[in-house]
Amino acid sequence: MSSDIKHVVRISTNEPSRCEFCDFRIDATVFAQAINHYIGKHGYTVMHVGSESAMTHKDETYHTTVAILGK
Repeated sequence: MSSDIKHVVRISTNEPSRCEFCDFRIDATVFAQAINHYIGKHGYTVMHVGSESAMTHKDETYHTTVAILGK
C-alpha cells in the first residue's frame, strides 16, 4: 500500500493551517472534521494518528495530536 502513496499531508492540533486544496480551515477545534475533510473531499486515507511531545521556551512539556494522511 505505501508504494501507492504519492502525497502525504500532516495535520496537527497545535498548528493552525488550511487545507492544501481548498479554503477549509484546520485547527484544534476541528481536528476530527479536518481528517474527515481530507478523506471525504480529497480521497485521502489515514496512515497514522498519534501524539507528539515538545518543550516550550520555559522547558514545559506539551502534547499535541497529529494525523498523517496519504493519497
